[in-house]
Amino acid sequence: MKNIPMLDFHDLESFKFKHLFRFARKSAFCLCFSSLTLMAEGAYAQNAKVTINQKNVRIESILNDIESQTDYLFIYKKDVDVKKLKTISVQNKPVSEILAQLFAESSVTWKTEGNHIVLMHGKDPKQAGKSQSRKTLKGQVVDDAGEPVIGATVTEEGTTNGAITDIDGNFTLQVSGDGALLVSFIGYQSQTIKPQAGQALQVVLKEDTQMLDEVVVIGFGTQKKVNLTGSVAVISAEEIQQRPVANVTQALQGMIPGLQITQSNGSLEDTPSINVRGTTTIGQGTNGSPLVLIDGLEGDLNTISPQDIASISVLKDAAASSIYGSRAPFGVILITTKSGGEEGKVTINYNNSFRFGNPISMNHMMNSVDFASWMNDTMTNGGNGAYFLPDRMEKLVAYHNATPCGPGQRVTNDGTILYSISDRGDGSKLWQDGYAHGINDEDYFDIIFKKWTFSQEHNFSLSGGNKKLNYYASLNYLNQGGFMNLGEEGLNRYNAMLKVSSELTNWLRFNYSVRFVRKDYKRPATLTSSLYRDIARQGWPVLPVLDRNGYYYSSPSPILGLAEGGVDKTQNDNVYHQASFVIEPVKNWLTHIDFSYHTYANDQHWDLQQFYNHNVNGEPVPFTSESEVHEGLYKNNYYNFSAYTEYTHLFNERHNFHILVGFQAEELKEKQYGLTREGIMFSNKSEIDMTTGLGPDGTEVPPSVYGSRNEWATAGFFGRVNYSYNDKYLFEGNVRADGTSRFRANNRWRVFPSVSVGWNIAHEEFFEPLTNVVGLLKLRASAGSLGNQNTGNWYQTYQTMNVGASNGY
Repeated sequence: MKNIPMLDFHDLESFKFKHLFRFARKSAFCLCFSSLTLMAEGAYAQNAKVTINQKNVRIESILNDIESQTDYLFIYKKDVDVKKLKTISVQNKPVSEILAQLFAESSVTWKTEGNHIVLMHGKDPKQAGKSQSRKTLKGQVVDDAGEPVIGATVTEEGTTNGAITDIDGNFTLQVSGDGALLVSFIGYQSQTIKPQAGQALQVVLKEDTQMLDEVVVIGFGTQKKVNLTGSVAVISAEEIQQRPVANVTQALQGMIPGLQITQSNGSLEDTPSINVRGTTTIGQGTNGSPLVLIDGLEGDLNTISPQDIASISVLKDAAASSIYGSRAPFGVILITTKSGGEEGKVTINYNNSFRFGNPISMNHMMNSVDFASWMNDTMTNGGNGAYFLPDRMEKLVAYHNATPCGPGQRVTNDGTILYSISDRGDGSKLWQDGYAHGINDEDYFDIIFKKWTFSQEHNFSLSGGNKKLNYYASLNYLNQGGFMNLGEEGLNRYNAMLKVSSELTNWLRFNYSVRFVRKDYKRPATLTSSLYRDIARQGWPVLPVLDRNGYYYSSPSPILGLAEGGVDKTQNDNVYHQASFVIEPVKNWLTHIDFSYHTYANDQHWDLQQFYNHNVNGEPVPFTSESEVHEGLYKNNYYNFSAYTEYTHLFNERHNFHILVGFQAEELKEKQYGLTREGIMFSNKSEIDMTTGLGPDGTEVPPSVYGSRNEWATAGFFGRVNYSYNDKYLFEGNVRADGTSRFRANNRWRVFPSVSVGWNIAHEEFFEPLTNVVGLLKLRASAGSLGNQNTGNWYQTYQTMNVGASNGY
């Protein structure tokens, strides 16, 4: 499905309209189409810093991002090319540095006036004609240890005039005036300096610890990204939120190499299948789906709002996944949700999206004349003779060329009224058979499916706090329309989340979160996966859609059943509770005690109504004789307890050791039951207690009843050892001993080890001249083993006996 934005106000590039647009966007457009962010903080400094992560987007989109994070307003004329595509990824960098990157290959310059940044070509118009003396500046760029920084960029602030440091860290740059210099290099904090006349410059760059120490979420902990030895892919919140999609699964499509997402059909309730490493096993229930953990608790990707996500880590290989043992034979997707801040400010955020979608590809039927000609050729070639005889072919052509003038009727140029179907003429007042006598000209795909559908989503979040206590709360509402043009189809999703973290003492922290998700889905009861096939097989274009009285005609096309055959409603409720204690009795020794509880309930109702054709006089004629109501309920309760301790120690500033050991136990209990009873008394009161229990012939039909209970449990002991030497040479070992109730007692426990090593080549001295081109280069190798308890049959190693009853006996 394509998503098409309703309106793009940023196409207004007129120099004169920028001020008016700024005001309008901050008022009405914020309420209806944009994001509103309120922060309890002071005004931005003139040299504000921003975080941007955008890939292959227009420069104007990046400028808009800067405007949204600062008080700056960009003003430019049409000759400034802001349509050019750029990729930029910076964290907490000055605006001036970002502009230098954006316009490094152009003659665009800029100047700041208050909170306005004016983009222009060449010199500042106010300085045009004024001659300025140029002077030569020389200097050296070094790091904290006094070592030269090779390949650092030195630019004159507000221009594209710059130089690169040589192998000794030296640079020479001609500048005009007494402007500042901006010095930057990958892995270091950028600096802005004011050169003093007659003084040699020496710039000391400090390491950007935020970049170098970037951590990713892995199994039962976090780790520096540069020190990973397993196969782990990471996606940031910014990358996800840039995509206008309804759920996280859609946002992940095309984001991670090797991650395959398949949408089997277009149903709103369809859950896409996810495959990380391909089909690696065979057998019942082994579809290759990865384990999905949301803040450490198993969950569904489609139940969480993309706006609540802080990061996603995908553990691909056995070395990265083995700490989860037999629960993760096909990889792991770890989702970390947002938390409250520690800066003492309150942040309120509201955003929404309105989307129109249309099918990427839709089949269409031939018109009635072409269809009849094709059918005749097919029947003749098969030796059966033409199905549409000349008299009917003449009527088909005439009806095809006539103009619609009412239900099931058209008018010719001479005023003759033609009808798509006629009565039988035998006094029965019934219509003729549509296949044998219909002359209609309709595309059933156009009748049954919409060309467009509308969706809307609203997100609200509140976060704040300090180091002692912080919180994050959010609400989300999604309304998604379906493509069915007949009957009712739609999905509503409601999300609510609260996370609280409190530092009870200087060695004890308590975390609690609760998340509620409800999904309501409605569709026609007769809608099945065979609909597309049924349209192609039964929906001949000659069949009438409506008779001349305006009633649906069925013979036996699926239209009447979809429009009047009943409704199928499903409501899913998920409630997640998570509580944890983090104990740190001494520095670098952490103990985690976590408890999680998840309840899931699926409530389903469907009713199959008796539906009717109508005769020539508009009187109902039963098309189906049966009617029934179904009520079903499925519930499960999932418990998860884990306790693990970890210790990190650094020896001689080079040898880094980390060890983790822990225990985890899980239990899931489920039950389901349902009842189907025939004989709906009133079509608008489709409830079990409003049925007769009688079949079409008046005989009693026993209700269909089912029910079941199941449960499983697992227990596991796990451990991990990490070692790194000077962040160059890396080692990691994992082991997990898993036991599961799904296997027999004498074969219930298994051990799953893994080992991985890595070499950070980019940290070697001989690689330093290339670090400006290649920021990270690492070789790694891994091996491990995994089990699989994710089978469709929970008791496949046990002999079972089916027990049932007929008619209650």
